[in-house]
This record gives sequence, C-alpha cells and structure tokens, in this order.
Amino acid sequence: MFQEELGKKVDFVNETQTDSTTVPLPTNLTSPVKSLIANFDSLSDTTKKAPKSVALSLNNYEFQRELFSKMGLVTQDDTSKQAKLAKELIKLANTYNVPELKFSEQASKHRLAYTAWITKLKTILSMFPSTMNLIGYDFINPFPDANCFQNKAVFLLIGSKVDAYFLKK
Repeated sequence: MFQEELGKKVDFVNETQTDSTTVPLPTNLTSPVKSLIANFDSLSDTTKKAPKSVALSLNNYEFQRELFSKMGLVTQDDTSKQAKLAKELIKLANTYNVPELKFSEQASKHRLAYTAWITKLKTILSMFPSTMNLIGYDFINPFPDANCFQNKAVFLLIGSKVDAYFLKK
C-alpha cells in the first residue's frame, strides 16, 4: 500500500517535471509582477536582490527580459540581434532605393518627399516580425522599451536615410 502511493507520487512528479526546452514560454506578466518591475527603481539595494534571484531561478523569460532591461543590463545576444537587424534593414533600404529624406524650403515638396520616404520605410519595416507593427496606416507605435535592440536598429536605419539637417535637430 505504501509502495503504491509512493510510486504514484513519483510518477506524478516525473510527469510534471519536464525539460525546460519543452515548457512553453510565458506570454504575459501578471499585474503584481508588472507593478514590481515598474517600481523596481524605488526599491532598496537589498530588496532588489530578491526579484533578481527569482527571475534567474524561474524559466519566465519575459519576466527576466523586463527586469533586466529595467536594470539597464544588455546581453551580448541583444547586441548581435541589433547589428543583424540593422544590417538587414539598411541592405533592404538600399535594394528598394529608399531616398534620402532632404529638407526643402517648399512645404509641398517636403511633404511629398516625406510621404514617399515613409511609405518605402514602412514596406521595409513590415518585412521583419520584430518591426512589422511599428508604422501603421496613420500612426506610429513606439516600442515599449526605448532601449530595445529593435528601436536601436530602426534608429540606425533612419539615420542612414536622412539628410544631415535632421540629424542636427
């Protein structure tokens, strides 16, 4: 009797413990975790250690990414992703002949040049899953994190396709 119960418990534990590669990644954070991340800067140094250790011990990659981005930590993986994305964006911009956005004293010329420029950029940005929703029909969706690698790659793209006049502003 005791061995049967023990065997059932061992089977249950073996069934519930799976390899971390087969566990689906979480898609959203709970509101207490969001508030913890939002108020992370106001915590003392000793209380900041607890969320760090919990984030590392759990396989909640979204929690880790949000917490570490709040802490200002950038991984080598993000740097390589940024370089690869920027390279691909700029290469496609050159392939699709995205013109350099130049300043014009005439407002009608300036509007026409901007419309053509943003339309071509929208086409290129929609080719990548990480930037496809950045520019909508009549709006721009900013990235939630201004320091994310996608934002930095798009900044490099725009910097390569605008006149020096806009870079000074």
